[in-house]
Amino acid sequence: MSKSSTAQVHPEPSLSRSRVERSVFLVPSHANWSVSVSVPWRAKWHALASILSGRFLKTGDSPLANIKEQMICAATNVGLLAALLLTIVVPILFDVAYGIQTNALIMTHPLWLGQVYFVLLLASGWALFLSTMFSVLVILVLNETIKDAEARYLASVAHLKLLVPVYLFSLAFLLLLTALLIWLIISLFDLSNAEQCEGAPSDCKWYPWTFVTVMVVLQVLSFPTLDCAVKLVAKLFQCRDKLSARAWESDQARGTLKMYADPPAEVIWQYLDTYFKHDRAAASPDGFKEFLIARENAGSLGHCAGQLVDMLFEEKVKRVLGQDHAEFMKKLDQESPIEGAETIEAVNFPQEA
Repeated sequence: MSKSSTAQVHPEPSLSRSRVERSVFLVPSHANWSVSVSVPWRAKWHALASILSGRFLKTGDSPLANIKEQMICAATNVGLLAALLLTIVVPILFDVAYGIQTNALIMTHPLWLGQVYFVLLLASGWALFLSTMFSVLVILVLNETIKDAEARYLASVAHLKLLVPVYLFSLAFLLLLTALLIWLIISLFDLSNAEQCEGAPSDCKWYPWTFVTVMVVLQVLSFPTLDCAVKLVAKLFQCRDKLSARAWESDQARGTLKMYADPPAEVIWQYLDTYFKHDRAAASPDGFKEFLIARENAGSLGHCAGQLVDMLFEEKVKRVLGQDHAEFMKKLDQESPIEGAETIEAVNFPQEA
């Protein structure tokens, strides 16, 4: 057995490639195979931006996947994380204001530093609350889609609206990190000025400009989120009207709608030849269906077309393997036997009737 093994990776046909450049090396480790991936710095920054913007949630999208289940699962996870983090931020907020058994970190020297700390914490908590509520709205809207085509159409026309919980969570997380940095500065540089509240507690309860700042920040976060919520619900009604029976008839007559791919057998067979020539080693029924949907520029594959693809794919595999078998048997027949070795007659397998 050779000490090293090389795997040749071919690009997938007519499918969008990731901007992250990857170098993959397969290294044998005992009986298993481990994969070592080297990622350049440019790809790391791109991956970080995709995490903060939520674009990485589109990485696993496939025309064969259950897009509705994927989006509901993503909204559930984001909403759960936002709710858990909100339970941490709220107690910290109560500790910032002046009161009995609180640290009153809003009182600092200089005074503006503590007020900025309070505003950042409050904005982070409000963004987490909005993220949680919007996640629930996304789940409710997706549950109102009946057919797979409705969920796919909604995902295409309201993609950014469905990612609003991710945007709010990323914003809240960045605000919280900034607030924690200010907390470290206040604590480590002894900038707290809460002791002056012991002599004149009334001076520690009057922050009109902080109140105005908080109201402005809350409105900046609330109104765009409310606007996205209204548009998402409107997109749901548009989706239901677009995919109704009457809309299907008018759109198909104009040729402006192609949600399902339904190519004839001749076209599928031509695609099979191209697919197997490209990368026969990685050929699979699901992989060919994704390839076919991408070539037809459709949303998914029709039921009848899916059954036809399965039949033609199996027929293509039989012909390819039969051709390989015939060529190998012909090669064995032409080889001369080794002297002193037992002769093994090569017999063709019986052909199916």
